[in-house]
Amino acid sequence: MLNFRKILPLFGIILVIALKACTYEVVPEGVSCAIVPSIELVAVTDADCGSANGLIQVEGVATEGVVFKFSLNDQENTTGIFENLAAGSYTIEIETIDGCTNSLTTDVKNANGVNISGEAFKSGCGTNSGRITVQAEGGATPYQFKIAGQAFQDANEFTNLSPGKYVVIARDAGGCEVSREMEVKSDVAFSTVKSIVSQNCATSSCHGGNVSPDFRVESNILSNASKIKSRTESKSMPPSSSGISLTNEEIQEIACWVNDGASQ
Repeated sequence: MLNFRKILPLFGIILVIALKACTYEVVPEGVSCAIVPSIELVAVTDADCGSANGLIQVEGVATEGVVFKFSLNDQENTTGIFENLAAGSYTIEIETIDGCTNSLTTDVKNANGVNISGEAFKSGCGTNSGRITVQAEGGATPYQFKIAGQAFQDANEFTNLSPGKYVVIARDAGGCEVSREMEVKSDVAFSTVKSIVSQNCATSSCHGGNVSPDFRVESNILSNASKIKSRTESKSMPPSSSGISLTNEEIQEIACWVNDGASQ
């Protein structure tokens, strides 16, 4: 005959432990890429001012048995050749069948007009202390500059910028224009994000070894960066049942780091 008086106290202990355990949301493993595909620039044909007749050709470094796919904006192919391009800055991505990616950024210049280069300076996360300076050459002076969506100005510097990507446009006296995408990054380092995740999410009852992925491992934080951002922003990680929560500043720092490219 069962002695319920002996069983019930034990059940109570088990229940308390279960309630204190982390009710976690499993984070799917990110793509693990033992070999990141390489992409090389083969040729660039500059465009006539005002015309979309430029060309970029890239190729993936040959690896036996690997199939490459290339993409540029809404264009996608396996040849690595992209035509009908106006002057501007372009980022082409290479992807393997396993989902491993890499990218290359290059310029199609104006063959007979203004061209620009520039530098972006960091902004603090959550602030607008960044700036961009641009330099123009070629075409007819004087030049004017603007960030897409704003009015042209004579000054070649843009201030009070928050972290993000900006399309900068230069125009010469003859009306020839050229654009270039530039990115103002934040000042959040991977070490800051690693510390936040390690202290709050890589606990013994959650992603500290008994739940996949193990966020004590740096590579797992890097390969799951976008998922970590999504779950910390929705406040589902760490879960409320853990009794741990991130501050708004910590959530924003993770977002800034991911938006910057989640680099180490």
